[in-house]
Amino acid sequence: MSSHDSILGLTARPSGSRSRPSAAVVPVDPNGPEGLDGLEARLGYAFRDRGLLLEALTHMSFANENRGFESNERLEFLGDAVLGAAVCHLLMTRFPSEREGPLTRFKSLLVSENGLSEIGTALGLSQHLRLGRGEANSGGREKPSLVANAMEAVVAAVFLDGGFDGVTRTVDHLFGGRLGALPPTDLRADYKTRFQEFVQTHCKTVPTYRVTAMEGPDHDRRFTVEAWVAGELVGVGHADGKRRAEQLAARDGFRRMRDAWQVIPEHDSADLPAQRF
Repeated sequence: MSSHDSILGLTARPSGSRSRPSAAVVPVDPNGPEGLDGLEARLGYAFRDRGLLLEALTHMSFANENRGFESNERLEFLGDAVLGAAVCHLLMTRFPSEREGPLTRFKSLLVSENGLSEIGTALGLSQHLRLGRGEANSGGREKPSLVANAMEAVVAAVFLDGGFDGVTRTVDHLFGGRLGALPPTDLRADYKTRFQEFVQTHCKTVPTYRVTAMEGPDHDRRFTVEAWVAGELVGVGHADGKRRAEQLAARDGFRRMRDAWQVIPEHDSADLPAQRF
């Protein structure tokens, strides 16, 4: 056996030689230049001012722990309105002969918390969220409400950076492929829309919602929401997001009112306020 052979039949290194260190793998910073390049590519929009995008990704918990940072709450407020308008524009363009009712249901589904969180998850948005330590440690990146809120904030950032034209192009890129794949079962899952249509038809009014309790710290807050019709409490919902709690309150109210009307099919809608549920 030569001096360069090993007892396992493998070639041994000559004595005195040094192994070459393997190159260290440096993880990509999600909010560094390379990480944001990837997010913009998936988003279908390149920001001129990336500061807007970073603000859209900044949760209040991070801003509270780090001075000099703005949370995405103001952008979320703006994004809610801008996104609604852009989705309405997209739906009217894609479905020029559709009536208001179906368009309203499509819009409600697309901009619901579940709809926005699905799109945000597909974008990988959660890995880019800037969260405080407590929020991150409590699984904040997996909360649909946080992803949905950040999605609205990102749309607002696009609006401020590129105007409504930029938003419509981005919304078409993100939502356009979903329009032909909306199953009827998903449309039925939007209880706020179904409940409102039921109440408008039978009671000639609309339901209202009241937040009656907020429990827990900012990073794990639960909401209690009541649904009211014509001065009557008809439903209650509890969830870790206000929108989800409203949906659950609407579902509760819809089911209880529907069951009550099935019991008394000839009931005059004008007498509804006297009915207790």
